[in-house]
Amino acid sequence: MISIQILLSRHFYQRHNISIELLPAYNLHVYLILIRRPVKYLCLTEALLCSILSCMHDNSVKPEHTEVCLWLDFYGQLLTERTREIMELYYQEDMSLSEIGELLGISRQGVHDKLRQGTSSLQDYEKKLKLAQRFLIQRDLARKALERVDNNDPIGARTYIEKLTDIL
Repeated sequence: MISIQILLSRHFYQRHNISIELLPAYNLHVYLILIRRPVKYLCLTEALLCSILSCMHDNSVKPEHTEVCLWLDFYGQLLTERTREIMELYYQEDMSLSEIGELLGISRQGVHDKLRQGTSSLQDYEKKLKLAQRFLIQRDLARKALERVDNNDPIGARTYIEKLTDIL
């Protein structure tokens, strides 16, 4: 997963309708710059930022292990039985390609091909349905609301709960 810190002007945020709630799902940390003066930090040009955001939806970017595990939980039943079995052995049981191949009676290359095919399918499902992304956002909002409750801040907790109900 790509991890970047972005300095973003409020004007850019509004013009491109970027949802701050969606970016943590892509591990992007956004800092809004409220002043209009140049900043001494690394500032990304609009074109570069747009290409980075579009890259987040690009299938050529290899997803992280934890992402695939989450996608497997959400969309695993949509895969063929054989592909799902191989993906579960690799991602959940932490078996090597050779071990899986030996267990199932196929070559190491066959296991690798099924893993690539399954990961690509899961990535396509997530790109279209965004169930895992919504789950991560909802979990994050619920955690923030609980933190506010623990800190005796009912108004802050209510704000996060309202955002959560808007998503649901």
